[in-house]
Amino acid sequence: MPRKSRRRPLAWAIPVVAILVFLAASALRQISLGGEAARRSIASELGALTGLPVTFGGGRPEFRLLPMPRLVVEEVVIGSREKGPRLTIAGMTADLDLWAALLGRTEIDRLVLLAPALSVPPGTAPDTSLRKTFAPFLSRLHGLGDVEIRDGVLSGPNPADPAIVSAANLNLSWPQEAAAASLSGTYSWNGQPVRLGFRLAAPQDWLEGRSSTVDFDMTSPQLDLAFDGTASADRRLSGRLQASLPSLSRSLRWLGDRSFAVPEIGPLSIAADVASEGDRLSLSNASVTVDGFAGRGALDLVFPADRRPSLGGTLAFERLDLDGLAQALAPLPQTPFEAARPISVGFVRELDIDLRVSAGEGRIGALALTDLAGTVKLTDGVATLDIGDTGLLGGNGQMRVAIDTRTAPPALKGSASMRGVEAAGLLSALGLSANTLSGVADLSLGVEAPVTNWADIFNRHRVAGTLQIRSGAIGGLDPQALRTAGSDIFDPDSATALPFSALGAEIASVGPRVTLTSLRIRAEGGTIEGSGLLVDAANTADLEGTFEPAADPAADGSQAPALTKPKPISLRMRGTWPHPAILASASADEE
Repeated sequence: MPRKSRRRPLAWAIPVVAILVFLAASALRQISLGGEAARRSIASELGALTGLPVTFGGGRPEFRLLPMPRLVVEEVVIGSREKGPRLTIAGMTADLDLWAALLGRTEIDRLVLLAPALSVPPGTAPDTSLRKTFAPFLSRLHGLGDVEIRDGVLSGPNPADPAIVSAANLNLSWPQEAAAASLSGTYSWNGQPVRLGFRLAAPQDWLEGRSSTVDFDMTSPQLDLAFDGTASADRRLSGRLQASLPSLSRSLRWLGDRSFAVPEIGPLSIAADVASEGDRLSLSNASVTVDGFAGRGALDLVFPADRRPSLGGTLAFERLDLDGLAQALAPLPQTPFEAARPISVGFVRELDIDLRVSAGEGRIGALALTDLAGTVKLTDGVATLDIGDTGLLGGNGQMRVAIDTRTAPPALKGSASMRGVEAAGLLSALGLSANTLSGVADLSLGVEAPVTNWADIFNRHRVAGTLQIRSGAIGGLDPQALRTAGSDIFDPDSATALPFSALGAEIASVGPRVTLTSLRIRAEGGTIEGSGLLVDAANTADLEGTFEPAADPAADGSQAPALTKPKPISLRMRGTWPHPAILASASADEE
């Protein structure tokens, strides 16, 4: 019995040794002959994947069978110089399936591409070429298993331009046709580092036009983008989208669209439920942050092939300052040289916008706003900001500004009105002493200006307006001094003031020169009327008018008219703001 048990293992060992000897012999044959065969087989496989010719250079390939079959070749070229895109690879390592290699077949388990460089021929759109190149490759990627790209480069049609993509270190994995596919790694796009993660749960469905679950995440200094949902190759999307960028204009230029000029509106982020069908992208349940101001709403973007893209929707903000929007459209100059810099309005002709915007509070300049509601529109080359209603300075106001780029030069027309506002607060917002005027004010303004540069706007703008104030006072005017010949210095911060029941004024300006077309003040002591230069570029004033004192009461104290009527007194305000001189020509007491 003991001897019998020792012979059984020996009996099994004999055929195993025979098989190993056979495999060793096959291995020796593969080592001597398999390199060229494997290279030809891989060239055929890559040609079938890409639909392009494949050639190898760099001398004899390196091939080994054990412990894992591996083929190393240099100077691989896919495509031709004369036609279509061309991919050159400095070195390629192919890890092969061991059992297939022992049986004389070539099955690639893993492919490593060293310094692959894809160039697109002149006159061909890069995105179209990439689709044509990689569509057949992607449909058969599961036949390769894993592909690793090291230090890859993508060059555009113009050889003089810098590479679009460089330093690409990517891993592509699609182990089986029914398995998930993934792409991850880093690369440099237009000089900025990018980290990418992409996973398709059903890649074959996606390639055949059906939907697949998608996880996408990209981070870079110019754009962070994430999507989690379903997608198909015909641009249908449904899921949650998150995007964040420090500057819309810089991000668009970084992505490669240098022809589409947009205003510099500051940092922008959005998180929304996204759904797309054809050329329409809908964003619902959207949280949007624009230049630090957070809002919620819904947006629709349309990218038609035959006309301008459009953006529409509704956004509600807790707070929204309009200064940032104005600064984005026409940045204020910081130096005299910048004042001559042209103001770009080309974006008005490249995009249609119809946005309804509201905010609980906001600001324009020094004016605090509440319950703001308005629209932002870009249509047929005309940009319009229309604030239908807002609370300010204890009253309410409206504003409408339109920039028409269809004229040469582009022209701005605007209007604004305020009702029941505090006059002192209005002057304070304009940078003047709040003590100059008090009362309840109504103001309406109209403005026109060329939209060329700030120097031109400052010198050529035109403004016309009316001002009505009720139950107020003018600081710095002494009622008694108006009745006495002599001069006084206007000082709104002094203790004296002229109370009035009503003030009406008409104002017109051309450039820095502001004219008081008419002024009428009804005060207890009489009526003031005047007109003239209110202020110019030198900050001077030259106003002329009259003060018509009210009749003195009768000597007996009754309400009967006085026997004599005081003569009007000539007034003149002349000098430099904020303290021009006031001259009175005569005194009513002399008569």
